[in-house]
Amino acid sequence: MTPLRLTILSLIAITLIFLASCTSQPAWDTHPGVPSPVPIEIYFFYEEYCASCEVDFSIHEVFHEEAADIAHLYPYNINSLNVARISNRNLFEELIEQHQPLQADEDFPFLIIGSKLISGEENIRDNLREAFIAEGEEKS
Repeated sequence: MTPLRLTILSLIAITLIFLASCTSQPAWDTHPGVPSPVPIEIYFFYEEYCASCEVDFSIHEVFHEEAADIAHLYPYNINSLNVARISNRNLFEELIEQHQPLQADEDFPFLIIGSKLISGEENIRDNLREAFIAEGEEKS
């Protein structure tokens, strides 16, 4: 084998090893052949009737602030939905029926993670992490 051919084959082998090491599996997908758990569905419902207004409270930012260090433990989907749209309002009402009746002092925004219903920005910030962990453990 010529030195050039040997060098080229070595470079190809190194490249393949490097590419294989770059693929990372999430913590929930480390056993080939075992089905991944069902993702945690996180529903964030807010109410904004001004189409050009920017929403002050971003669930994606709050989730990153409160749970970034544990987000890799469980698969999840974040659904941020404005109830000003009738289809989102209908979904909200459908999901609320599965939970306890709303209290008079509860108002938007609402966060639903599994069986947990949390209302209000401060309550969401305070309880998101715990609700995420509880739902992840229940689904595992």
